[in-house]
Amino acid sequence: MSHRTRIRHVHYFMCWRDIPAVIPKCPLRHASLLHCRYSSPNIYRMLTLGYIQGRGLAEPEDGITVIIGHTNSDLDCFGSMILARLLYPGAALVRSALVHPVARNLHHLYGNRMGMVHVDELDPARILRIVVVDTRTKNRIDEYFSNLEEFAGEIIVYDHHAGDAGTIPATRLHEHECGSNTTLLGLEVRSRGIVPDEDEATIALTGMYADTGNFLHNNVSEEDFSVAAWLRACGASMRLVRNFLRPLSDQAQITLFHEVLNSLVYHEIQGHFVVLAEVHIEGQMGGLAAIVEKLHEVESPDATFVVFGLKKEKSVLIVGRSHRESIFVNKVLAPFGGGGHEFAASAYIKGADASGIRNLLVEALTNDLIPACSAQDVMLFPAHSIRHDWTLLEASMFLERINQTGAAVVDAEGQLSGMLTLRDIMKGRKHAQMHAPVSAYMSRKVVSVGLTTPMRRIEELIHEHNIAHLPVTESGRVIGIVTRDEVIEFIREQSRRERIIAENARAAAIDLDEKGDEHAARPDP
Repeated sequence: MSHRTRIRHVHYFMCWRDIPAVIPKCPLRHASLLHCRYSSPNIYRMLTLGYIQGRGLAEPEDGITVIIGHTNSDLDCFGSMILARLLYPGAALVRSALVHPVARNLHHLYGNRMGMVHVDELDPARILRIVVVDTRTKNRIDEYFSNLEEFAGEIIVYDHHAGDAGTIPATRLHEHECGSNTTLLGLEVRSRGIVPDEDEATIALTGMYADTGNFLHNNVSEEDFSVAAWLRACGASMRLVRNFLRPLSDQAQITLFHEVLNSLVYHEIQGHFVVLAEVHIEGQMGGLAAIVEKLHEVESPDATFVVFGLKKEKSVLIVGRSHRESIFVNKVLAPFGGGGHEFAASAYIKGADASGIRNLLVEALTNDLIPACSAQDVMLFPAHSIRHDWTLLEASMFLERINQTGAAVVDAEGQLSGMLTLRDIMKGRKHAQMHAPVSAYMSRKVVSVGLTTPMRRIEELIHEHNIAHLPVTESGRVIGIVTRDEVIEFIREQSRRERIIAENARAAAIDLDEKGDEHAARPDP
């Protein structure tokens, strides 16, 4: 076995606890920077030397670079860290004391491969550079560093959460709007011509799938797909990715999932379809977020909130999920002391009652949610309608003139009485009845909607009845129409539309506030 092979063997299969006790642990000089008790620079050297020599890289200088992610590390955090080390060869990956349940299988399998160390295995006097990934908020890295302001070295942050407060005193901030923080690191690694090995590519791709919701979240960008394709070309294993992404892995999770499912209450709040559940469990357990994630996937609402009453802790945990840009769950849960992503967040409330918190949550959603897009936002207006006493020939010429495949039929008083489409006209033409009245061939069972009918309901009606036109009525009179084309365009441009509505709602709230209206909308938390 060559020297290089022996070094890699140490890296893959040896952790610091396996090193014989005869190797002394060197006491640290006192430093308020790190929460640590003692260290062994020799251990750090042995753990990292196999990695850097195995890749043909230079050994670290006297000073070291450390790479950290947020506490309660998740899959995207691990993916970001593994790619960050390619940018900073020889850097030490520092692991959190808490690993998110969804990331534990990957951590167990690749723990030695990643060569991660505890913070108390580092000598703070030797740290020259700190690289922070997947967060820009100081309290999310407090378990590692108590006083970053006193650190005289370089602090580099890679984070895709553009809306979060940047409380880490970064020397440099790398940010980009993308669905996964791993994408941000992947773009940089690829641009430098660095090629990750199969294990590194697999870890990174797993992080991307996890943080983008299998590339279905609204914030997924072209760069996410591009970096994912590049990682696959580097040898990322889709089989391993699938294994790591299994949300419910043990019987306790599955049992609780069904309990939550049976406790669901469905709400329509400001036109949004929101599901809530309240369940009581003995105490915190691994995988609660994964249960809510799976529930959100199965039910497919606009937003999902589960209130867990924790009996032992006498506390409450709220876990929220969303896929609408008009429902940012981190903002919804902010008044409860929560935090997280726009589409995935949680809040922990000590000494609270679960039922009371659930009621407060419903009240907050009712007061703060921006109304969902509705028929009046997308309908064709003014409505073109056909008189019930026209002939099929007249109706056919009218539809050709307005370039539509169907229109509502109204009676002499302008009230909705039916629906006529080109398919109905073709039946009359087939039987040489083009001079027959429209009322003889129109559909009399008409499905219609109101001005404030949410787009989600409109989509459901079109699929349920297999229809291409939905008249929009007010007091029985046709004032507009929604066709399949408007629905398709709405789905395609939904994010843009919701941003416009949000901006208009905020502008209206500011206008009311300036006028001193006592009913002005409450500001965003």
